[in-house]
Amino acid sequence: MYCENCGNRLDANGVCPGCGRRRNPQASFNQPGSLPSDIQPLSPWAYIGYNILFALPLVGIILIIVFAVSKTNNVNLRNYARAYLYIYLIAIALFIIIAIIASMGLGVASRY
Repeated sequence: MYCENCGNRLDANGVCPGCGRRRNPQASFNQPGSLPSDIQPLSPWAYIGYNILFALPLVGIILIIVFAVSKTNNVNLRNYARAYLYIYLIAIALFIIIAIIASMGLGVASRY
């Protein structure tokens, strides 16, 4: 739980160590802006935008690496970029494995 006033993590009693404010039991975390900005979920449009941005050939890969390794303002964006980077790395590894297997198969076929 986080403080509605300053965004610090609340202690076990629901009291903020930063400003001393008590947690409001009626507060809803479903309201926009009620979570601190560093853990705010990405909107569906943000996912669409980042998918388009990450799909760009060279710029996308650079931005994926930048978002994945840097301390961005949003942990969800960083984790999404890391997941995208892992998918790229897995795809590259699979491509290399398939290329090696295919070249071995062509080498065998050329003997006959």
